[in-house]
Amino acid sequence: MSSSFTCATGFSFLLPWYDHLVARLTCEQAVKKHLIQQAGIGPQTRLLDVGCGSGTLLQLVQEQGPATGEGPSPWVGLDIDPRILKQAQVKLDSYGKQPHGRVHLVRAACDRLPFHDHSFQVVSCSLVLHHLKPEQKLSALREMRRVLSRTGKLVLADYGHPKSMLARLLFLMVQIADGWESTQPQLQGVLPNLIAEAGFQSHQETAVMSTPLGTLRCYVASP
Repeated sequence: MSSSFTCATGFSFLLPWYDHLVARLTCEQAVKKHLIQQAGIGPQTRLLDVGCGSGTLLQLVQEQGPATGEGPSPWVGLDIDPRILKQAQVKLDSYGKQPHGRVHLVRAACDRLPFHDHSFQVVSCSLVLHHLKPEQKLSALREMRRVLSRTGKLVLADYGHPKSMLARLLFLMVQIADGWESTQPQLQGVLPNLIAEAGFQSHQETAVMSTPLGTLRCYVASP
């Protein structure tokens, strides 16, 4: 695993305020609830949340009811940043309705997923790809397709082609934090092409959301 990665907030000193910043600046609750609804995640759904951050999407899944069935938890969160995973563990362990240990957190890079082929029914990925260099974006999407079951779904949300000049200007803040090389392709609307190039047989845009940092676009794709 590479020891070099972009901090979840762009700057490491902002990590203590991660939840507050993300909630305010990315409309996080609305975005992640939309992805959960599109995916149809239930108590037995084998779910992998790629770039899980502090575990907000997994906590929202928990709120629907506890995971059921025997054996390991069907819900897995993955992130490369060990500091944000510690925040996620605290958040998920503190949620009273979910038995301890039913969400499994893994430290790994999203372009080298440590799972067998066809391991998950749903893979979710929100606000991750804009952190990655162009070649890593494609590698990550190929990995997500590899670990999906043949009848599974990828649900994805990230910055895309801006709806307006104002949205373009707002996105400059993301580019300053995360760098031009990784963020410029988002402005060009590259995500649908990358989804297809990664081997997904079909995809559709399900929502376009305006945020204080630019335009978010949501997709559902089938392998």
